[in-house]
Amino acid sequence: MRFYMALTRRKKRRIRRIILAVLGIIICIAAVISLPTVMKVLKLRNEAVAIAAKSKADDFKSTQTTVAYDSKGSVLLTMRASKDMYYVTYSEIPQVIKDAFVVTEDKKFYSHKGIDYFSILRAIIANQKSDEIEQGASTITQQLARNVYLKQEVTVGP
Repeated sequence: MRFYMALTRRKKRRIRRIILAVLGIIICIAAVISLPTVMKVLKLRNEAVAIAAKSKADDFKSTQTTVAYDSKGSVLLTMRASKDMYYVTYSEIPQVIKDAFVVTEDKKFYSHKGIDYFSILRAIIANQKSDEIEQGASTITQQLARNVYLKQEVTVGP
């Protein structure tokens, strides 16, 4: 600290300029490096908006059969969308069920626009520390999009 205080005003300005120039160069390099990723994300966002704009209520109704197996591989149960699932309107769902769902799946549901960046960062850090997947960061919106637009094949165990 004494060293810096002993410098003349002219030298201090020169040091500040050098530091600002280095920071400016670092920011420019980071912008150039991240530009392709940013462009790809924007393209994917536009595609998602277009898909969502074309979607209808029936797109969100499951048409797949769910099969649950026991530890020996025997079928425990099957649920077919057409006969085992009943759809209700939003107004028919009790408020306590809506609240419980939001609290369990996505506490910040009403305060973000489908992506919770803080939760994603938190999950990445927690999963890196433990070297396992301990936390997820998907919002209700992301889960719905995954369930509607991606394959649902899931296996558990070896």
